[in-house]
Amino acid sequence: MNQILIEKNQLAGGLESLAALTEFKENIIPYIGEAAPYVFVPENIIIHNDHKIETEITDCDFKNENFIDLLKILTSFGTSNLYRILQDTSKKKIYFLAEKLRAVKLSYSEIPHSISVTCESILESKRKGKSFFNVKNLITQEILYSYEADYHIIEKSAFENLYEHLFNDTIIEHYGDVLPETMIDVEDDQRFRILIEPFTLNQCKGHFESYPIVSVAFTAKSILKGIFDFLGKNSLYELDSISIYQTKIMPPGKELIIHVSRYKFLKNLTHFKCEVKDACGEIYGTYIISMKSKALSQA
Repeated sequence: MNQILIEKNQLAGGLESLAALTEFKENIIPYIGEAAPYVFVPENIIIHNDHKIETEITDCDFKNENFIDLLKILTSFGTSNLYRILQDTSKKKIYFLAEKLRAVKLSYSEIPHSISVTCESILESKRKGKSFFNVKNLITQEILYSYEADYHIIEKSAFENLYEHLFNDTIIEHYGDVLPETMIDVEDDQRFRILIEPFTLNQCKGHFESYPIVSVAFTAKSILKGIFDFLGKNSLYELDSISIYQTKIMPPGKELIIHVSRYKFLKNLTHFKCEVKDACGEIYGTYIISMKSKALSQA
């Protein structure tokens, strides 16, 4: 009898997840600004209530700068959840632009290849929203990271008016999934620059259609790679937290110069303040990244 109940519950859970996946693919993804291949829809989605959803992500490598790939997935997942609770019936695209992002590590454990994610979203107004995430070990359910994202919500006509200077109807056939090359220019032990070659239209495919914008996730991943390069390939450091404050959207085709200042307030924690500029000195945002020494934290 117990086995029959277990099988019934598993079947019900599978059908519920399939219904949620269909809801996302047919009634949400086509109406948000992000599109394939940028947007990622997890297979296992559970809708708990009007504001909370859950999913699983398996067989992924989120170590070092690849952790930003997870934040990219989560930010899109939060976008989808905000659209869901917005309950818009116009069937017109709505754009969700990330403004502030913050992830904090809550565990000494390394992030595994398979995780579970809960997301709870709130609308502050029709133009502002937030999504909050807990990232857990899929097996032990230990909370590994917390993450939150703030979004500007912009209707299609307003978005097109606001960013008409970015309009580009070039057909992009191939997705560039390899980010631009980065170089390190060291001034001293406390200051260095990360030089990032221009992002291309191919790399921005799906973000957004006909209005290509460089995702903050792409910039963050390039910056984090530069910091790991600065610390050395054999250094025992891991990401402890990252905060992103985006002040301006970034079009492709801009060479970026990241001015980085290094601070150390605790023995095992090093902070990096990264100011994002283009070659003309235009400022696009500030990233605050904290790195923890594995050797000292595990001693």
